[in-house]
Amino acid sequence: MAADLICAVVGDNTLLINRRTNRIASMEGDNWYAEIQKLLRKQSIPPEWLKNALVRVGGLDKRNNSIRLHFKTQSRTRLVRATYDITQECNFHCRHCYLGRKEKDVLSLADKLRVIDVIDEAGCVFLQFTGGEVTTDKHFPAIYKYAYEKGFVTSVLSNGRRLGEPLFQKLFMKYPPERITVSLYGGSEESYRQMTMSKGSFTRVINSLKQSARNLIRVDVSLLVASFNIHELSVMKRLLKDNNLSYRLYDRLSPRLNGDPAPVALNVKRPKDRARTPDTEHAIGNIGQDGRFPCQAGSTFIHINHRGHACVCKVARQPSFSVLKEGARALAKILRISNKVLHLDASCLTCAAKMRCKVCPPSMQLYRKAGMATLLCSNPIACAGL
Repeated sequence: MAADLICAVVGDNTLLINRRTNRIASMEGDNWYAEIQKLLRKQSIPPEWLKNALVRVGGLDKRNNSIRLHFKTQSRTRLVRATYDITQECNFHCRHCYLGRKEKDVLSLADKLRVIDVIDEAGCVFLQFTGGEVTTDKHFPAIYKYAYEKGFVTSVLSNGRRLGEPLFQKLFMKYPPERITVSLYGGSEESYRQMTMSKGSFTRVINSLKQSARNLIRVDVSLLVASFNIHELSVMKRLLKDNNLSYRLYDRLSPRLNGDPAPVALNVKRPKDRARTPDTEHAIGNIGQDGRFPCQAGSTFIHINHRGHACVCKVARQPSFSVLKEGARALAKILRISNKVLHLDASCLTCAAKMRCKVCPPSMQLYRKAGMATLLCSNPIACAGL
């Protein structure tokens, strides 16, 4: 069975991570990785300073001072995180889905495991599985187990419909993820039917959330609010509170990746004087002197799609490079082109609002493609002609 405790280098720090307790001890300097390896090769009982760190994360067996520690592959790049769309297939047919028309799976189990190997060889520590819907992929249990045994700190995005099934409950109890984030689309069967075009899903999702909580599987919720379910917002919040579930609220649907603006029509109408909110989570600083948006996409994290192609992020899908054909070189290419992908274009560089803008270039390009740049821009007058 895979060790729950891992040792990994992230940036300039060495981390001890207990994947079962979700606790982390950080030691300044990446030299501790080799030092701990050397110590444990020489002696079975760890020194006092290491014992203390292990106790903090719950990784020391106090009965005999023994530990089971997996040393995560050290990074040969700056990559720390990756997201992997293992499938585009889904058991919902959501009106707001950003993927639009979905493709059938094209990769074999061996191909998907090879993708995991390449991400591991690059030194990524945190790996998120997403889709489509991961639980519809017949390979997912084997892929997830393989990634856990490779030492990844895993997380999962799911619609929750199948999450409560014994297959997945047993999987996540044995190999605990950092978290599973379940999207909640309403507070009744009717709102779910309107949004997902799927009957009986609301009850199954709620039962999945409750079953996961009973089994101590870490779950949180993305609470999606749109015009079809805004009247149920208080019901949804109360439901989550009653079940001790944390959530983040999302109230802005974006255009599809192909530029189709249809999902935007489902957004809750906003008062004209309400402050605009960005359609990105990358509001993390000011524009650099080189014109790069201050986001770590393509630098410390990457996205890999269902075909095994690496790209900068979920929105910036092109250019992309085949991990199966090029291996680690595909990831290296992403690192090299990320500055260009995240560089502000001429219109944004000359905009008076650029230093306070929180919208990343890929998101802005998507809205322009949909003919909706003014919905996102903090200086809508400048975007009116784009």
